Amino acid sequence: MAGISDASRRGLKEVLKYELMTQVQAQTLPVIISGEDVLAKAKTGTGKTLGFLVPIVEVVLAARARGFGADNVGALILSPTRELSMQIAAEAAKLLHFQKSVGVQVVIGGVNMKTQLRRMNTQRLDIMVATPGRLIDHLQNSPGILNRLRNIRVRCSYRAVLPHRFACIGGGAHGASAFRVTPCRCCALTSATRCLRWASARL
Repeated sequence: MAGISDASRRGLKEVLKYELMTQVQAQTLPVIISGEDVLAKAKTGTGKTLGFLVPIVEVVLAARARGFGADNVGALILSPTRELSMQIAAEAAKLLHFQKSVGVQVVIGGVNMKTQLRRMNTQRLDIMVATPGRLIDHLQNSPGILNRLRNIRVRCSYRAVLPHRFACIGGGAHGASAFRVTPCRCCALTSATRCLRWASARL
């Protein structure tokens, strides 16, 4: 697993119990790390989540080492539901068990926005896992959030389809807006059941 930090390797082996990468992981990891866009479709249970989480962590670590500002969010993961967002964040927490310099936060509805903003401002926020609607709420109403998202290194949309320009399954207009206002250098789109169509996903 070239290109993966020792702490991430330990998380994969000791916490997540991975000895070998799955096919989708082996194919997506080097591409995302290199800064190229990825479009992936694979069945449930094939390791898609780690297929983008592992390289995202490494991209964020590399960016920090090059002086990427600590206030900037390094990666944005858009998910259509609260439940899936929490699942992704839980998987990330296991991967980061030995990696204390990277913080993951969930930004979803059903939580007080002021409490959420306070947490984002006082705890590490290297990787944001968000639902489109709540992300837009913060972009429109929470001071400073938009600026922190202007320089993200990787943006990932889970179960996304792009029929025109940045329309997000489960997100509608909110998903489209979230994509438009958060330009990045690398985009990853993943799905288990949806037919994905690529459309100028980078601004």
